[in-house]
Amino acid sequence: MPPDPQGARGMVVEAQDRRTRTAVRTSRLACVLVGLLVAACSNTEVTLNESPDDAPQTIELKATAAASGTQATLSWTTPNSKYSYRVDRNGTGVASVSELSWTDTALTAGQRYCWKVYGLSGFGWQARSNEACVGTDPATTEWRLETLAAGRWPAIAVDATGELHVCWAGVLGTGISYLRVGPGRKAEAVDADGQSQCSLAVDTSGIVHIAYTSRFGVRHARRESDVWTSATVDAQGLAGGRRFDGPAIALSAEGVPRIAYRRTVSGVVSLAVATRADPASGWRIDPTAIQGLVGPRSLAVDPAGISRLATTDELGQSVSAWRRDTAGWVRETAQSLAPTAGDGPPIALDTAGAARLAWWQRDAPTTATTVALKWYEATPSGWTAESVSSFEGLGTRVATSIVGGTRRVAVVDPAGTVRLFTRGASAWTGETFPTQGGAAASLDFVVGADGQLRIVFDRALEGSGSVVLASRKP
Repeated sequence: MPPDPQGARGMVVEAQDRRTRTAVRTSRLACVLVGLLVAACSNTEVTLNESPDDAPQTIELKATAAASGTQATLSWTTPNSKYSYRVDRNGTGVASVSELSWTDTALTAGQRYCWKVYGLSGFGWQARSNEACVGTDPATTEWRLETLAAGRWPAIAVDATGELHVCWAGVLGTGISYLRVGPGRKAEAVDADGQSQCSLAVDTSGIVHIAYTSRFGVRHARRESDVWTSATVDAQGLAGGRRFDGPAIALSAEGVPRIAYRRTVSGVVSLAVATRADPASGWRIDPTAIQGLVGPRSLAVDPAGISRLATTDELGQSVSAWRRDTAGWVRETAQSLAPTAGDGPPIALDTAGAARLAWWQRDAPTTATTVALKWYEATPSGWTAESVSSFEGLGTRVATSIVGGTRRVAVVDPAGTVRLFTRGASAWTGETFPTQGGAAASLDFVVGADGQLRIVFDRALEGSGSVVLASRKP
């Protein structure tokens, strides 16, 4: 992602007059003409700019490796014929060109490389591409780990342009922070009063929505044009079950936020879903009358605009899927569990709106040590259940995905190891990170439209903790 130009290494990012911009483009082209990747090419930092008549657009980049593995040809489309281009390899600028293709000849066979292209116009840096990768490293070594910040209980989202957004709580569990991931970008304080895991979503306009609890109840924060605004949704709102369960947020196709959470009224605790269809009229609260637990991925909105919810009961003895019909909330399924830790299960929907759940199921009796990770799926003939894997003990957070028709489950296992499971043609296969640098407690993950996998987890450190981003393209 393009970094902030204000850091100590920041150089030219937005020229103040046409002569300066011309000089920048000329010097970059000269770098290629002489075949030298000098500091002016490799270290110049960029940040996207926006103007009324030339808003940021997306370049579509493709990369094809030669059979030798020592070079790759890049080609891309252009949204503006006046652009010149910068090519970054693994986050470092390696070329400046005016054409729509470039061959990288400085590769080592058997390694993994990823590129991005940025477009420069008269208004500065105005476009960026997707990340295109090639390489043949084994899957267990393809993960790239990056420490983002000190903190706990992270959540992640990917927007329509492929950019990543992450939120988390402070190391003591208080305070909500946010980062739009990219070199040189800095974390932003969202709400110092936040006291739970956050839940995160980004609408098609790039507006960021975060739900969390605080001493004021359930709150919603919104980031638009780099400015945060936050407001209390429900003063009677509680975290999903425990502070690290948090509330859950989901957006309709129109970008309308909905938040699922626990609330207490006259001493009775039940679940509610709040919707803010019209900012001027405030939040509309739907008391579901469901008694149970939710987590930060327990709410989804299907293509018809219908809210879908996943819950466990208070004792962790069953997991249920719910649908909001015109007459009220309807239970789609209930799967019995031997008592497990009380958490909120995740729900994922396919493109047709069919639901999937994944959760821990302890074998009866309750003293049994073996715990199964189960996948529950709605099919035309009813709900089915599959065993993903089994463990000698209970793990913590579970996250699911059904992007591109591929079923995936990410978990933190009983030892604090991040595990990813993928459903093949006939069975589930699993993998672990080669190294984490410390046990994890919670995680979240997304799969971009380009197939890029990103898992964010909190790594326990002595007396503290850190938020770590892991990325891999299959």
